[in-house]
Amino acid sequence: MTRGDVDLADVARAAVPTPELIRALVRDEVDADARSTFTESALTALQTLRERCLELEPPSVISNNPSSSRPRALVEPVEDAPVRVLELSSTALALAACASHGRTSSRDVPGWSSEALADAADATFEACVGAAHASMAFRELATREFMDTLRAPGAEGGFGADAEVADARAIVASRQMRWCVDASTQAMDVSDVLDVALTCVLRAMDYPHSGVRANGARAASVIARRRGEEGFPAEVLLDASRSLLVGAVEDVWPHALETACTLTPIVENDEDFRKTFDKALDTACLRGLDVAYARPLLDIFPDFTRSAGVRVVAHLSRLLPLLCSYLHAVKDDIAIDAAKLIAIVIENSWPRMHAHCASMWPHAKRAYAEADGRSAKRCDELRLVIRGIVELLQLAAGKEFTRVWSADLDVPEHARELVAFLESLPEEREFKTSIVVA
Repeated sequence: MTRGDVDLADVARAAVPTPELIRALVRDEVDADARSTFTESALTALQTLRERCLELEPPSVISNNPSSSRPRALVEPVEDAPVRVLELSSTALALAACASHGRTSSRDVPGWSSEALADAADATFEACVGAAHASMAFRELATREFMDTLRAPGAEGGFGADAEVADARAIVASRQMRWCVDASTQAMDVSDVLDVALTCVLRAMDYPHSGVRANGARAASVIARRRGEEGFPAEVLLDASRSLLVGAVEDVWPHALETACTLTPIVENDEDFRKTFDKALDTACLRGLDVAYARPLLDIFPDFTRSAGVRVVAHLSRLLPLLCSYLHAVKDDIAIDAAKLIAIVIENSWPRMHAHCASMWPHAKRAYAEADGRSAKRCDELRLVIRGIVELLQLAAGKEFTRVWSADLDVPEHARELVAFLESLPEEREFKTSIVVA
């Protein structure tokens, strides 16, 4: 593992940000010289690892037996001996160094790193870890470090500086864990590491610091995409992701929502659909027109609504007003995608539209009129989707909807065309749908 006075384990550790650096970043008090010193030393460390990769110690073999892969503290007492530090193999430490800086599938680089470090980390992973050792190195890191570092602190967790140090270590560990779950999965057999990966992800999702929870939620969404594997514990991850939806911060919201909406149809239980709708709408309605919350919902809810089918009926009283408010968003893509989602909701709640058509008409006519303020292309696109919405309402609610729009004497000039469109529709038309009404 060594040559001359250079220990490759120490080299790998030099590429991992210290708690002091993370604390300074969190406080926005990082010194430019200190940051530059770290990035330079980390870049040198990654280069040294690549040059000396053949000398790295292979990762330790960690049994797949659940009873033997329980979390182990980094510091453990030994009978009749002083406290000793559990050593990690230099290959596992090299993986930790790469995971501290490497790009994930979303191509993001952590705040303590740089584009040059990300490039170096990706190259170092390929040269020093790769497919040969990825699974074993990740399992070693997870069981000997991540599980303990990501454990939510209890009452004895300490205060002040001690708590900040624990949070700083958890921030780094959660990012390393997320990178291992995400970016390196092509090089490892996921079934070999799913048990320890899931444990680490759940602990990160339960950690008090929002940055740690965000990394846990991102890793959870990656794991959820492998839901088809035999024995996948969907219920456990679904419960954890739904818990994160409550009061979710901006960084957590899209990933917790994706995980919950991906796994709910897999569990395929009416009660789980209800819980997911409720938790998601609680937060989305609270945030109103905040684009950071509206955009993920509009990306994820179309497929989720289709999978829910008529189960969406129970949530129309909250979902439809939220989507109708999105129709008036300043951002064109929010308004257009909200209109498209409204059409999907109508198609899956056909028998109940007569009870909601009156409240939806004012939003439809206003959004149609306001479309003049958008670019020509987006104006036409939004108006086309709104015409589709009112046509669906006419088909679903029939005379009830006709009474609403035909009696409306307060139609803006730019929405008269929408009324003319409704007047042009046949009085009775048969709608062919594949929706099964329970």
